[in-house]
Amino acid sequence: MISILAMCTANHGRSPLAEAMLRRKLSERGFARVRVESAGMCVYELGRTGMGVNPSILDVAARHGFDLSRHRARPFDAGRFDEFHLIIVMEE
Repeated sequence: MISILAMCTANHGRSPLAEAMLRRKLSERGFARVRVESAGMCVYELGRTGMGVNPSILDVAARHGFDLSRHRARPFDAGRFDEFHLIIVMEE
């Protein structure tokens, strides 16, 4: 199985939306054996662990048919680095 991680700063905006978009596109193209996750680089530091998606991102996602209401921010665990074939980082 191929694993992809979308990562941003706090995992409550860009990366959850990217995760949903990647899942949909991969599914539409018949890639059933791909695992997609998202995480944040600074979730602990920003005090956002377990927070829901930013309301403005929820609105954008809903307009495009994505339900991110159950997503909760989770930090990236560096011990899992080797689990992913591709890590997409949305930060400088």
